[in-house]
Amino acid sequence: MRTNPGNHSTGLIKLLLLCLMAFLGLGLIAARTNPLKGLGNFLIKEDPLGKADLIVVLSGELWSRAREGAELYKKGLAQRVLLMKDLKPKGAEELAKMGIVYPEQYLLNKQVLIRGGVTEKAIAISNIEVNSSFQEAAYINEYIKTHHWQSVIVVTSKFHSRRACGTLRAVSNGEIKVICRPSRYDPDSPAIWWTERRQAKELFFEYQKLALYSLYLLIHRIIPF
Repeated sequence: MRTNPGNHSTGLIKLLLLCLMAFLGLGLIAARTNPLKGLGNFLIKEDPLGKADLIVVLSGELWSRAREGAELYKKGLAQRVLLMKDLKPKGAEELAKMGIVYPEQYLLNKQVLIRGGVTEKAIAISNIEVNSSFQEAAYINEYIKTHHWQSVIVVTSKFHSRRACGTLRAVSNGEIKVICRPSRYDPDSPAIWWTERRQAKELFFEYQKLALYSLYLLIHRIIPF
């Protein structure tokens, strides 16, 4: 008997909605006295700091993540920093054809690291441009295992931290010790996110992505968040 593709798609959508509702529920439970603040706090994953083989500064934001990575390096928590590249924006190639140099984000973040005290010799840059947290996690997992390392401090933004670190833990099958570090220089705040349109938009998009990623991991029977 042939399966109706429509039924399969409907089932996946239902599962996605259930995942989304579950995460929203967990966020509300996290702070019963202030549900809005609880929704923000739930997305933030911060682990106790400790020494690691590598600090990874994830792509996607200018300055704040790199600044945090530099501070961790100066504290002696790792001797190496991996800087991830992200995709060039639309129009970057056309600017190059016109002789206009587009300041790529990872190069600016590299300067932030150097100005923050990281030696240029200690900085490595990913050899691919990533466009998703899955792709980023897969690259980091392979990079660490190729070097026979066992631990990493992942520096990212606050609302991105739970999904980013959970994805890397899942992709690595728990074989890498992941220390999650949301940047202290990230201006987003779980206490006031609903007062600013940009933060509110970012938070709700992040919950959607968290539900989608969790559904993918469950379907493929990978370690869940």
